Amino acid sequence: MVLHIFLPIVLAVAPSLFLLKYFHKKDREKPEPKKKVILVFFFGIMSILPAMLLQIAVSNLSYLFSISPYLLSFFEAFIVAGLCEEFMKQQVVKQCIYNRGGFDEYSDGIIYAITAGLGFACFENVIYVLDGGITVAIIRAFTSIPLHACASGIMGYFIGRAYFAATGKEEARYMRRGLLIAVFIHGLYNFVLFIQPISGLLPSLILIPLIPGIFIILEKSLKKAKILDKEHNFG
Repeated sequence: MVLHIFLPIVLAVAPSLFLLKYFHKKDREKPEPKKKVILVFFFGIMSILPAMLLQIAVSNLSYLFSISPYLLSFFEAFIVAGLCEEFMKQQVVKQCIYNRGGFDEYSDGIIYAITAGLGFACFENVIYVLDGGITVAIIRAFTSIPLHACASGIMGYFIGRAYFAATGKEEARYMRRGLLIAVFIHGLYNFVLFIQPISGLLPSLILIPLIPGIFIILEKSLKKAKILDKEHNFG
């Protein structure tokens, strides 16, 4: 009985910790303090609670979109899931690090946003895996966990740009742009899954290039941030 519960939990947590280690290894030149990383990861985990409350509140508007199953799926994918969850991850970075003088590089935005996203994904994954079992754990290890990391990490690039923006208007623009891109990525992934009951498995084929595609975008964003660090003598 203990093994029956323990193994799924290990499989649920392992992908988030693996990706966390992978991306933090890319920050070897000037690594972030472990205490701050743990803090952001912990609050990334905890952010699922206010995200759920926000989702419940926003879901009260679902009747406005019930005229079409596709429209309702769009609302649930992009607003209830994408916007609520990515907004909370952004808030974790802002409240734990951004507003506390914790940035000294452009790339910090990416590293901390990935950390917050993986904290969120870790808790969410445990819930899904305990309900669905080992098969769900394996599928999500290669789909939803990387998605959370990449969507949040790409948003983090813009958080880094926002932190070093010349004006408050420019800062707000970068923050808004990063959030919208993360919501689009997250929402697209969910939308394809949500319409499966009415459209079949064919639309799901888009997920095959989506995950590696956004991973490549994240890697390129991290390289851009590292170049900015060097240009401004941060690295």
